[in-house]
Amino acid sequence: MQAIQATGLRLAIHAENATLTDRMAAEQIAQGHTDIQAYIDSRPPLVEVEAVRRALYLGRQTGCKLHFVHLSTGEAVHEVQLARQQGQDVTCETCVHYLALDTEQFKQIGPLAKCSPVLRTPQVQSELWQQVQAGYVDAVTSDHSPAPADMKANPDDNIFEVWGGISGAQNNVELMYDVAVRTKRLSLQQFVQLIAAGPADLFGFNQRAD
Repeated sequence: MQAIQATGLRLAIHAENATLTDRMAAEQIAQGHTDIQAYIDSRPPLVEVEAVRRALYLGRQTGCKLHFVHLSTGEAVHEVQLARQQGQDVTCETCVHYLALDTEQFKQIGPLAKCSPVLRTPQVQSELWQQVQAGYVDAVTSDHSPAPADMKANPDDNIFEVWGGISGAQNNVELMYDVAVRTKRLSLQQFVQLIAAGPADLFGFNQRAD
């Protein structure tokens, strides 16, 4: 962060406490729990929220501008918003799959829906939607992570060995329109801000060429 601060650039952060997730995953596997619920239990919301709080603290100490990628919980977004209100230069995004899919659908879909952070419960998803609707999320983007079919297969019924990532860039725009505008959760203007104008603002693509 000290080195990045000197450049004036923004640090993009995947916010999960790897020490906690690795430990909890090892405990689940040691107990013979290798199904989807075990994976969900190994990556609870607290691992994201703790990582966000820690990064925000370090960002304040160094003056480094921060951007949190693919946040999956409303509580984490709330921490970002509190920091902004206190004058910290920090932004955040979420992904369409965190707004469209939850843990029950993860169990129905199977390994194709494995990602990290993990898909959340309907309650946590609802809290994330509240933050999106309040305007506290800067962009809805893609954490596009395609993989060959064999990397998503789960012949040994061990979800921990399956590639973690969702292929989404090819249909994120229309999916976000369906779950946000068609359901009247967001206005068309809010949708455009999140899916296009927001990302352009964040990464400097909003300048017209002469």
